Amino acid sequence: MKTHRRGKAEKSPVQHVSQLIVTLMFAMLLVYLPTKTIAMTHSNNTLIPAPSTITLGDGFFHFNSQTALVANTDVLAVLPQEVREWLLVKHGLLLRQSQHDAVSDNMIAVAIDQSMAAEAYSIRVNESGAYIKASTAAGFYYAYQSLRQLSVNSSEQTVAVPFLSLTDQPRYRWRGMMLDVSRHFYDVEFIKRYLDLLALHKMNVFHWHLTDDQGWRIEIKAYPKLTSIGGFRDQTVVGHTSDRNPHYDGIPHGGFYTQQQIRDVVAYAEQKNIMVVPEIDLPGHTSALLEAYPEFGCLKKDYKVQTRFGIFVDVLCPTEATMAMVDTIVEEVAGLFPGEYLHIGGDEVKTDHWRDCPACQQLMQDEKLANLRQIQGYFVKRIAITAAKYDKKIIGWDEVLEGDVDRSTTIMSWQGMAGGITAAKAGHDVIMTPVSHVYFDFYQSTSLDTPQAIHGYTPLSKVYQFDLTPAELTDEEASFILGGQGNVWTEYLPTEEAVELAVLPRMTALAEAMWSQAENKSWDDFSRRLPRFLQRLENRKYHISQARFKPAASMQANMDGTITLSLSIDSPHHDIYYWTDDSGFKRYQQPITVSEKTTLHATGVDKNARHPEEAKHYGHEIITVEPHKAMLKPVSYLHNPEVTGNPLEGQLLVNGMLSTDRIFQYHEWGGFDSKGMDAVIDLGQSTLISTARLGFDAGSHRRLYKPTNIEILISDDQQQWQSIAVLDQAEIDALDKVATLSWDALKTRYIRVRAENDNIDFSAEDKREIPMTIHIDEIVVH
Repeated sequence: MKTHRRGKAEKSPVQHVSQLIVTLMFAMLLVYLPTKTIAMTHSNNTLIPAPSTITLGDGFFHFNSQTALVANTDVLAVLPQEVREWLLVKHGLLLRQSQHDAVSDNMIAVAIDQSMAAEAYSIRVNESGAYIKASTAAGFYYAYQSLRQLSVNSSEQTVAVPFLSLTDQPRYRWRGMMLDVSRHFYDVEFIKRYLDLLALHKMNVFHWHLTDDQGWRIEIKAYPKLTSIGGFRDQTVVGHTSDRNPHYDGIPHGGFYTQQQIRDVVAYAEQKNIMVVPEIDLPGHTSALLEAYPEFGCLKKDYKVQTRFGIFVDVLCPTEATMAMVDTIVEEVAGLFPGEYLHIGGDEVKTDHWRDCPACQQLMQDEKLANLRQIQGYFVKRIAITAAKYDKKIIGWDEVLEGDVDRSTTIMSWQGMAGGITAAKAGHDVIMTPVSHVYFDFYQSTSLDTPQAIHGYTPLSKVYQFDLTPAELTDEEASFILGGQGNVWTEYLPTEEAVELAVLPRMTALAEAMWSQAENKSWDDFSRRLPRFLQRLENRKYHISQARFKPAASMQANMDGTITLSLSIDSPHHDIYYWTDDSGFKRYQQPITVSEKTTLHATGVDKNARHPEEAKHYGHEIITVEPHKAMLKPVSYLHNPEVTGNPLEGQLLVNGMLSTDRIFQYHEWGGFDSKGMDAVIDLGQSTLISTARLGFDAGSHRRLYKPTNIEILISDDQQQWQSIAVLDQAEIDALDKVATLSWDALKTRYIRVRAENDNIDFSAEDKREIPMTIHIDEIVVH
């Protein structure tokens, strides 16, 4: 990122300990190297993230117990005894003073260079040894991480480092990962393991999402019921929270971190140059808080820690008693986290309770607030004032921009890049974390064997393409982009292994997107370097998704009535093989064009496999397409005119792709509210037709609501309509995924498809029965 606004001497987000102490600690850590030998290409860089510059030589420097660690005596005098013993006894390095006991070879020399930027470092390795320079603890720590990647074991007693010259520094100063521990709780050991993972990727911010509707996870001594009551829920929804007729596991879930545990985690993170940013979600996402202390809600009612996921009406009431409670919580939280930031959430706030609250109406009058949404801005301002008392800056999700928030508020732009652009133009510091690229709870494969996720599709290559600085910003505006982060919401990640599979290797792609200069980024080169980096993670028993080995299918309907199918894969080391009902197992080489209904199956196979059909297959991608008489014809939606699909692929419900046998994705289905669907298709001319078919349920991971009545009508002028086929609710309930309506062949220009939606169900979010949405797949006409 551009650094002219803050200046070269500015520290990273972490409060550094003594430079000299950490210099020696870095040197101590240097000898902790991978336990397995990994072959290294001499002529190519293997580092992730890609460094600013690197030149590799032809040889290796081998260091062992006879290697001198050149260090200052004053540093050794304050080195903790445990560290001294670990360094001198276990690894047996000889410590020498460079100014009094000259060493000319077989050495590791560490020097402080105050002219270097805060997180910059340089490494030079030749026949004489290794020379490391940096200006801060952060720089030395990242030099250590790079040497760990580059080093190989040559024997039990020696470690080899290739001859090289390397300079490096990050592009952005905020390089983070978020972890939500409210939806599912993970113990302290896993939090530390997660921090280890950040450190290996040269990330420096851990955003710890500690409170939400499903559980309050941080001990607040002044309000003990926040954890004793708010830290536990009765059970958890099974399947997707939006499924029809949801059911539950009946198993209580909960837990929280004591203040001592939090101090322990923060101290652990500081050793790795990681700042921990706590998130206390306010004023919405507070069901857990309100079950513990209902007096801080606007309505007198029974609040409950939520057992489903979503956006709930429970919200704090903006009274002075509430603000005093928030002040106390902020004071305790501020005392636990030495970093400069406090994240206060501020997203997805529903205003229903404020609308029905006399105190809120009075507040609006007193504060001259124009609407209910401005109460949210009032809340954010009050919390910012409170946070400032305890030397904290606040961060809010981009919804806080809906209120008149102070420029001192840092904006975390999640709904897309637009919020970040608006914020940067207004002078707010910005952290880019758009749902489009860095939400790691999204699917990373559409293969049928992929684990359930919330929705969305974010493959590895898309994460790597993430560009944090929008082109529409001026240089001055771009200077407000602090950096970015990946977000891990855990509604559908109940285990530690599931979290690791969700983030790896997408986190690795994000690390390079945030660290490396744009000119040093290359997807092909990253793909070459990735296997060696992931091998290091596997050596440490991290779980890594194989989604990049699985192909993804896409389609394009053509105006000549054919459909072109394409397959892609994120691994250059794997080929795609496909088959259909009419063809055998074939290697995919180019897009396939079909003129009739076709179901294409695909899988990934290692390029080196001698017998691909018998080799290990990665994934099972499936896509069904069907050319038909309504394909790409104009459609008007009488009740929902916005449901028009992607114009580049034809209108959504007549684009030729069937989605009932795929993992549910919102963008592949038309969504219709209680008015139902009323779609008129213009066939262009009088056309003989006899059947219409539409899908209403997904093949994997979702149970969607069905239409309650389907009717087909035809017309030649859109004035007089003739009903020709009907299915009632009982008939639809007996069907599985697809409804087909048939009639004696008739000629017509316009066909009208009506799908009624009388579904009403209890909404855990709104705490009442509400109309539910139906989703419709392709309208196939023959």
